[in-house]
Amino acid sequence: MTELRNRRSLLGSGALVLIIAAATACTSDHGGVPVASGSGAAASEPATAAPATSTAPSAAPRTTVAAVPAAAPPVKRSAAAKPSPTVYRCEGNAVAEPSWLNLACADQKMGVDRLHWSGWGEENAHATGRFWEDDCVPNCASGKLISVPTSVTVSGLADGHYSRMHVTATPPPAQPHDYRLTKTGPLAE
Repeated sequence: MTELRNRRSLLGSGALVLIIAAATACTSDHGGVPVASGSGAAASEPATAAPATSTAPSAAPRTTVAAVPAAAPPVKRSAAAKPSPTVYRCEGNAVAEPSWLNLACADQKMGVDRLHWSGWGEENAHATGRFWEDDCVPNCASGKLISVPTSVTVSGLADGHYSRMHVTATPPPAQPHDYRLTKTGPLAE
């Protein structure tokens, strides 16, 4: 039995079952396990044994040999999930499906927020939300913040980043509406 344990690491589970079945067939007391003699079964078929069911008393404990499959079925592995495309905020952070973006990185007086995206990861992705801007009346320090509904479209997907953005606000705010998306945030065109 020690020899079988040593060989277990060298042999596959299926070979181990065949060895145990052969060893069981060679003993005088089969422990209630039926042994086929001259059944014509192919040697490549895995050996199976029925559980011990003998009612005769025995001095030695009985061991049941269970069949072990020769090889496990292959496991299907899904393709690695692709990372979601990103855009860069003014601070240089790459974000996927941003809920807000500043559109004027220099003075932070214009942006979009409350964005809800559809089609993110496709060639063009669309969002609805709010456009906001400081009206700078009478001056930017004393101006009030205006906010209107907006739609945003990003496009130009390459190397995991969108490169262009179009903003449509209702009613239209100050220009521009088109932006180039760079690693330092949106740049008005």
